[in-house]
Amino acid sequence: MMNAQQIVSLDIGKVGEDLVSRFPWIANPILKGALGFLSPFHRALGLHLVRWERRMAEGEIRVRRRLRDHNGALHAGAIGLAGETLALLVLLRNVRLTQYAVELKEVSTMYDAPVKSSAALKCELDAESFARIKQALGQKGEALVRLRTDITDGHIAAATVRTVWRVHPRFRKH
Repeated sequence: MMNAQQIVSLDIGKVGEDLVSRFPWIANPILKGALGFLSPFHRALGLHLVRWERRMAEGEIRVRRRLRDHNGALHAGAIGLAGETLALLVLLRNVRLTQYAVELKEVSTMYDAPVKSSAALKCELDAESFARIKQALGQKGEALVRLRTDITDGHIAAATVRTVWRVHPRFRKH
């Protein structure tokens, strides 16, 4: 059985990277299971990870009965949660959880059009932003990370989810 220190020292980004590169056919079921275990909302969401690279993640959600709103479109809460989740997955690939903790500070969603069939999601962390984050972590020990997830229904822009994450040292020295 693992103790708390061993669980904290598990680097999820590294585990995800190894899983996707070595066993891509099983990465999605494991990711869905892990997210479903952490939150019942993720279990219902059914986010399918299409690509998960160092600074970019793409996902997809099909509109299913449990995710529809009263108009038959993808529920707004599901869109927001999916965008937030994809941003977190990008962040996990770039921040070592053995050293830093990640907190969601702010989330906002702008809806442009209803999603009627399936939502394609994409979140990227550009090289310039990544360099600023590394510099801030080196100088101040913490950083605010702003990520944007674009959501489309086919070729139609459906929504944009903007998140702000605080990355700070996991263990403070006294």
